[in-house]
Amino acid sequence: MDNRDKTSRELEWFDLETRMRELIHNQLEPVVKKAREDREAFQGLKVYCKALENRLKSMETAVLGDQNAETIIENIYKRCAEIEGNRKKDTVRLDQNFVLINESVNSFNVEIQKFNERLDLLDTRDHERESEIIKTNQNIEANRVHVLGEIDKLSENFREMNRVYQEVAMKTEEQANIATAKAIANSIEMGNYKREIDVVRKDVVESLSMIKEVRSLKLNIDTFEVESMKVQNRFLELLEEIQKYKDELSKRDQFIDKYIPLQTVILISDYLYAIIDQGTKKKLADYENIALKDLNLKVLEGREVVSRTKRADQILNDMRHVEERKVEFQTKEIKSVAKGPNFAEIREKINIKKKNTFMSHDEPEVHTEAPPGLSKQEVEKIVQTALTAQLDPEIGRLKSEIKVKLEGFKNYLKSFNSESGSMQSHFVSELENLAGRLKLLKSDLLLEINDCRKDNEILKKDIGGCQNLINSLSQMVVCLFEYNNIEQALQRQDEEDRHNMALNMEKELQSELALHTPKANDATTLPSANFTFKKNCLSCGTSNSILSGFRTSIVYNPSSLIFRNKKFERHELLRIKAQMLRKCWDANSKSFNLKYEEIQQDKSSDKITEKSFDKSFDKSTESRPTRISRLNSIDEGTLETKETLPLLVSPSMRNRSQRKSKLVHKST
Repeated sequence: MDNRDKTSRELEWFDLETRMRELIHNQLEPVVKKAREDREAFQGLKVYCKALENRLKSMETAVLGDQNAETIIENIYKRCAEIEGNRKKDTVRLDQNFVLINESVNSFNVEIQKFNERLDLLDTRDHERESEIIKTNQNIEANRVHVLGEIDKLSENFREMNRVYQEVAMKTEEQANIATAKAIANSIEMGNYKREIDVVRKDVVESLSMIKEVRSLKLNIDTFEVESMKVQNRFLELLEEIQKYKDELSKRDQFIDKYIPLQTVILISDYLYAIIDQGTKKKLADYENIALKDLNLKVLEGREVVSRTKRADQILNDMRHVEERKVEFQTKEIKSVAKGPNFAEIREKINIKKKNTFMSHDEPEVHTEAPPGLSKQEVEKIVQTALTAQLDPEIGRLKSEIKVKLEGFKNYLKSFNSESGSMQSHFVSELENLAGRLKLLKSDLLLEINDCRKDNEILKKDIGGCQNLINSLSQMVVCLFEYNNIEQALQRQDEEDRHNMALNMEKELQSELALHTPKANDATTLPSANFTFKKNCLSCGTSNSILSGFRTSIVYNPSSLIFRNKKFERHELLRIKAQMLRKCWDANSKSFNLKYEEIQQDKSSDKITEKSFDKSFDKSTESRPTRISRLNSIDEGTLETKETLPLLVSPSMRNRSQRKSKLVHKST
């Protein structure tokens, strides 16, 4: 497309040049022809006047002798010389004006060529910028789609983890309900001691199996860490790709800043060496020596890559002296004496004709001897009559011809001035049209540059939003990790406390068995049962050591925990966990498009199952206000966070106070 545009512009310029030459030739051809005819007629008149002058001189010498008296023909000759001088001055002035017009036309042609070159450069730069902008938009769009896809995958993984946590919580709550039902059945059926022991053993076995199942259903922290490491590695890869792209942009800008000026200097140098003479080439070589040294030093030095706006300001500041020099040469008066080739040939022909006429007049004339002269008075009469008869019409005819020729020459000057004015106005209109087109092109380029800047700003904002989203996700991951650590510490405490309670119960059973078993040397005693009852049993009036395990569970107070090398109570860790999740959610909830209605719909099934336990819990808490109030404060905090935040449901969120309060109520 560039070659076709260039050839079409060259053809248009060649057509314009040929039409201008034809116009100038058609305007000058009749003028030159008329001037040639006038010069030929003038030469004929000059020869005729020379002959008349010779005849009059001969007559005057014959009549007057050698007296120095001013004659009529001498006056006529002086007048003709003045007219000829004025004519030559006018021709010289017209030649100078024509040369000035030719020089202005040539300078205008040079300016048009420069303007065409600038338009070509602007077109190439525009195409390059469009291609670069398209590439950057494609890369940014691909990165944005990739980042959004990764974020969607991460959100899906979080939702899947939340669903798994909810399933585990439902299963653990079902197992807890079964265990409470079995404990109630055991407290009702304590009448038969052996049956009670078997039932208790079965419950212990089932509780152990339940503990194993709960352990197997817990979230594996290794898989969580592996997934989190994968996500972090993927984010690091994205950051490396973005950094590589930024490095490529900086390298491209550095190449443009360093090597494009060298390429421009090469093109200008080749163009100037092709058109200038040898003396100017020497000056140009000296200047290029200094300029190329500076450019090479700038290429070799390792400086920072400035921004595009700063670089544009530097180029505009460097361009000021070019504008000043251009204005100076445009406003300076042109003093040139160059002559056109056509007028030089015409002058040479005129000079040759003048030399031929002068050589013809310088030849000696042959005079015949006159007959014996008349008297003086007769001669005077004859001369007067001849002069009056011949010179008067000739002088009148000469005057009339001179007037006609002067009027024609004045009309020609007027027509030439009008034609030159029309041509000048045409040139000015063409220049104004070109200036308007340049302004339109500049405005279009500025609009496109502004659009590109706006697109870049929008993309930067999108990238900043993605970065903020990634930061919020990383904060949520850290928060979940800490939450899981606290949860594991609490679960370990639960396991240890259960184990200690089972050991205490087993020890008490063994001690009761040791007290009531008969000794080996006592032969009079009868063999007794494995377990004996005290008189304090509610069902049979005897004592039962199995109740000690339930007593220890009633009086159970959780032990302190060591977390992050600090000592915490259980309720403090629960409060810290709830506060941490609340703050993390308040700080990052605006970055997610998760609605509260969706969370409430997911939790509607959990609330239905909880209502049945709330009624029995309210009835059982009336007898234990102090112990239950402390447990309720902890459970209320967890329930608030559960209702206000999209929490990951864990096994520790079950309400242990309900089961313990029920056992207390039944045992009492």
